Order: sequence, then C-alpha cells, then structure tokens
Amino acid sequence: MKAYGKSVFRIFGNNLGRFFALTAIIFLGITFLTGLGGIAPALKSKGNEYYRAQNVADILIKSKSPTGFSASDKEFIDGLSETEAVESVALFTSLDIERDDGYMRLNYMPLKNLSVSKIGLIDGKLPENASEVAVEADTLTLTDRNIGDEINISEIGKTVTVVGVVQNPMLFSKEPEPAITGNEDKDENLTSVLYFDSGCAKFEFETEYDFNGIKVPVKVAIDSTDIYIKLRDSEKYNIFSDEYEKFVADNKEIIVAAFENENVDVAVLTLEENKSYIMYKVNIERIRNISAIIPIFFVAVSALVVLTTMSRLAEKDRTAMGCMKTLGYRNFSIMFKYLLFAAVCCIVGSLAGMIVGSLVITPAIYQAYNILFRILTITPELYWQFSTVASAAIFAVVLGVTSYVILKSLRETPSGLLRPKAPKPGKKVFLEKIPFLWKRISFKYKSTLRNILRQVKHFLMTVISVMGSTALVFAGLALRDTASVDAKTNAGVMGRAADSIILISFVIIFCAALLEMLIIYNLTNINIEERKREIATLKVLGYKDGEVTGYVFREVFIMSLIGTLLGLPAGCLLVYLIFEYIEFGAIADIQWFSWVLAVALSLVFTLIVDLLLRRKIVKTDMNASLKTVE
Repeated sequence: MKAYGKSVFRIFGNNLGRFFALTAIIFLGITFLTGLGGIAPALKSKGNEYYRAQNVADILIKSKSPTGFSASDKEFIDGLSETEAVESVALFTSLDIERDDGYMRLNYMPLKNLSVSKIGLIDGKLPENASEVAVEADTLTLTDRNIGDEINISEIGKTVTVVGVVQNPMLFSKEPEPAITGNEDKDENLTSVLYFDSGCAKFEFETEYDFNGIKVPVKVAIDSTDIYIKLRDSEKYNIFSDEYEKFVADNKEIIVAAFENENVDVAVLTLEENKSYIMYKVNIERIRNISAIIPIFFVAVSALVVLTTMSRLAEKDRTAMGCMKTLGYRNFSIMFKYLLFAAVCCIVGSLAGMIVGSLVITPAIYQAYNILFRILTITPELYWQFSTVASAAIFAVVLGVTSYVILKSLRETPSGLLRPKAPKPGKKVFLEKIPFLWKRISFKYKSTLRNILRQVKHFLMTVISVMGSTALVFAGLALRDTASVDAKTNAGVMGRAADSIILISFVIIFCAALLEMLIIYNLTNINIEERKREIATLKVLGYKDGEVTGYVFREVFIMSLIGTLLGLPAGCLLVYLIFEYIEFGAIADIQWFSWVLAVALSLVFTLIVDLLLRRKIVKTDMNASLKTVE
C-alpha cells in the first residue's frame, strides 16, 4: 500500500503541465458558467426584494371616467377591500395633461401614509402643503429638475416648488414612460411626473358649463382615479415567477367578474401591463436563455479537451498500468489514481471558478443593468444553487470521460500494456494518391501532412476543440455586433437593453478567447511531451533549432487553421440558435471584421503558444533519442 500510495501521488508530480492545464480549463468553464448563469437569479432575487420592500401593488384598477370614481363606485370598492383575496387598498388620483414641452403626470397620493407601492424619497423631503411637489428622478425623457425649482402648472392655476426627488416602484425603468392620451394611435411619452400629498392638495381645474345658454365657470375636483390593490398571500411568490403570474391572473378574473356585475366602467390591470416590470422580466428571460445555450457549448468543448488530455495520459502510462496489473492490482485500484487526478482538477478549478464567477463576473454584468433600471444594487454573493449544478455537471463529465479512457486501456492484457504501442503502418495518406498535387508539395510539408493525417484521432480532437472555441469567440463577436446595431438604430426598450448585452458579449469573447488559448497550449504541450524522442532524433541528425520548431509547429498551425475555419460556420449556426432563442439580433447584423477577427485571434493565440513553448523544444536533450524503444 505504501508503494501504491506513492504511485498515486507521483501522478501529480509527473504531470504538472496537464494538471495545471486541466484545472485552468475547468476553472474557466465554471467561472463562465457561474458568472453568466448567476445573472438571471440575481436579477430575479434583487428585483423581488425591491418590489417587496416597496409593497408593490399586484393589481391596478383605473377609472375610465374623466372625473374618476363616483360615490357608488367607492361604496363597491369599500366592499371589495373587505374580501378575503384583498389585503390592502390605496386610492389616489393620477392624470396626464398635455403641455407645450410634452406630457406631465400629476399624482395626488397620501405620500407619507401610502401602504401600497410606496414612493421612495431619494433627495429632499416630501411635500407638506399644496404649493410643494416632489418630482420623479430624471430618466431618458423625464426632465431633470432640482430641489428649489419652480414649475408653473397653468392647467391647475398654480406655481409649485420642487422640494423632493422620489422614485416610484412602478416607474423604475429609465426607458420613456408612455403617457395616457386616450388616443391609441398617438405615441407620446411623459416629460414630467409630479407628486402632491393628497392630504393637503386636491386635483381641481376650472371649466365652463352651458347653463341655459349662459356659460358659467365651474371649479371641478377629482377625488380619485386609481386604486392599488395588494393581494393577500402574494408575498409567498417571487414576483417575477410564473406562479405569481398565475396567482394574480386568477384573482384578476374574480375582481373583473365582480366589477362587471356592478356595471362599473374600469380597467383592471396587473404588473404585466406595467412597462418597467415587463422590461425587467424580459431582460431576465433573455439573459436566462443566453445562459442556457452558450454554457452547454462551453462544457462540450471543455469535455473534449479533457478527453484528449486523459487519452494521451493513458497512452503515456501504458507501461505503468501493465506493471500494476501484473502485480495483481485490480482495475479500480489502477483507475482510482487517474480519477483522483481528474477529481482534484475539478475541485480546485470549480471552487476557484465559483468564487470568481459569483463575486466578479456576475456583479460586473449585473451592474450594467443600471443603464436600464434604477433599483439595482448588489452585494457580491455566491449563488450556490446554480454554481453547484454547474460544478456537478463539469465533475460528472470529467470523471465520466476519465473512466471511459482508462477502462478502455485496462481492457488490454498486462503483456499488451507492457509492450509499447505499435506505431501505425506507414500507409500512404490520401493526398499521396493525387500525384499532380503531391509532387508540388515540398518535402518538409509532405512530412508534416503525413504526421497529421496518420494520427486521425489526435487530428480530429485538436481540430474540433479549436473549432468549438473559435465558434464561441465568433458568437461573442456576433452578439456584440447585433447589440451595437440595435443600440444605434433603436431608441426604444431594446435599444437600451442592447447596452447590457454588449457587456455580456465581451465576457463571452474574453472567456472563449482564454479557453481557445488554453486548448492550443494544452494540446501543443502534450504533443511536444509525446514527441521528445522524435525531436531529439531530429537534433541528432543535424536539424537546427529553427527547423525542429518549424517541424512541430507547422502541424499545430495547420490543425489550428483548419479548426478555426471550420469554427466560422459552426459559430454561425450557434449564433443563429442564440438569436432564435432570445428573439434578438440577425446574422445580417454581423460585421465583416468580426469574421476576420475570429480567425485572426485564433492564429495569434497559436503564435503566442508557439513562442511560449519554443524554449521547451530547444532545450530537449539529444540523449533522449537513445532511449527510443525499437
């Protein structure tokens, strides 16, 4: 057992390069999965916390009468507030008036005692008399007003002073808020939202009535036009969940039926008709959909790299496996040290990735949504549920691939494992069967092509790995392009949402680019390790350092180039699936330089890796060629 224990731990010392490469790839994958996947839960959780803190209304009832609710309406409403489904009710007046500079919304609310959809004070104080108002914080279209500003409202015959800046939870989006104009064909946005305290101010306006041919000026007061309803037990649901939507819809049906019986002319609305809420919900769904597609592709590419790495490790350790089988060790005992190797890579990479993804990537992207909304503050925290699922998925894939590779080798007899694996027969490659083409290729490229095409499995694994990572880089670039185009051409909801998608695309590009570089480095390093005897032999035969490095790196470059070129159509397919799934963007929006950049980045990464690993080839001991097993 002492010898066995040493052999278990020796696998780490003998394969430090593989260990760090695998750990780095798993770390990158978990960082990406956790960071991107944590955004939707963070948005959903923080949005729900904000709404619950402000006790946002579940249902809004708006009178269709220009003078608001009548006395009989209020009697019915009082009865409605006593039903089991309703927890609390708040009445207020809200009217949109057209002015020279756009539409102004006047709200008359019990600001200090509002129990439903509480108005948050940002600066200053709440109004204390009829000449004081609070204003909604400025957005894209709301005018920036300061405390102390005076506003002349001729429609109500008053000049009022701004004493506070507030935030209405029903208006937390920075997007333009449509005014209620009574004309569905007229698309007008609010430029001001003012709040009066209904305890000391009432909405009154002067008009004229025709009394037997004589026009008489009359002052009309509107008591209430809107009702906020808080449903009982609604706090049991996340306000952005499907369960909440169904809960509210069921109660809305009951309330609508009650109003129809009483013949009350009202509109019954839910948060589904609130622009800020629906924008926020759409963004949660969009980022969730992006998080569902990209990470799957990311995991698939990582799994392929693990398969390649562990396959070559198994080939390298054939003799050691044969010795252990000869000494009577069972297959599981032999396999255990490789599983431990893979498991440690997973544990170290996953824990580090979960921390970096949750505490760095998620908050960075999350804060980009401040472009769209005014409620977002986040303290870094670990979203354990998603992180654990992502780590478990990677762990299962890595251990599954490792088990498959090692068991495949262990199926051979001990004597078979003790013998070096016979090289493949020197058959002609398919290019040699095309004489007019083969004759025009120089000798050094002929040997390179023979080496590539005879190792079909290694060739395919390298090409597919590079293809997958290139596709991810291209997807990130494409997402950035379409979001940029949308941000420039669309000034509406999606135009602003595009800004946050641009940041997400940069995270995808960065992580995918790192993955691609790690893949090329890992595969090239393994290739050099396996060919030390061949490299040493070439040096004994008189090849110079430049010729030896060129001999090895030409193969790497050709395989990377093939994988990169195949990555463009694969990336195009991935982008198409993303666009279809999130209902955003189009292939036509992808800029020409993104196609070029995806290829250029891959080739630059290959060049960087070659420069990093050149020293390893140059330092190869020529005496190693004497150890070649004939």
